[in-house]
Order: sequence, then structure tokens, then C-alpha cells
Amino acid sequence: MTLRITQSRGDPGTVLGIHGEVSGGEVRELQAVCATALRPLTIDLSEVITADAQGIDLLRSLAAEGARMVRASVYLEMRLLS
Repeated sequence: MTLRITQSRGDPGTVLGIHGEVSGGEVRELQAVCATALRPLTIDLSEVITADAQGIDLLRSLAAEGARMVRASVYLEMRLLS
């Protein structure tokens, strides 16, 4: 499976829905979408199947910049916190 990103207006900012795998070349795609999204940024992780080390690093970096991660699986949440 590949990565699919949905984007909608939040109140305020942007909500991104991430679907599939956050790995390999898809990490750059997600980074590009996040770079142009209206802030504040909320990232819905409920449909993420897996993320490699690069994907986890990007998500951690986005969180450190103020993005709010929501609806992550327990497994993904543990990877983001470790």
C-alpha cells in the first residue's frame, strides 16, 4: 500500500488525514504537504498502517514544531514516544 494524504480546513488551521505507509519516498511527499499547509496543523494518524524510521523522525519533528498528532494506534504512539 502507498500513502494517501487528505487535507481539510480545521478551525483553525489544517487537518491532514494520513492513510497507509509513512515510509521511503512517501516521507518526502508528506513533508512537502506539511510544509505548505496552513498552521496550526493537526495530523490524524488513525489510518496509518506502518512507519519506518524516516517516517517516525518526520512525525516527531512535526510534533516538535507544534503539529498535533491525533488518533494514533497504541503501537504508533509508543514508537513516537520512544
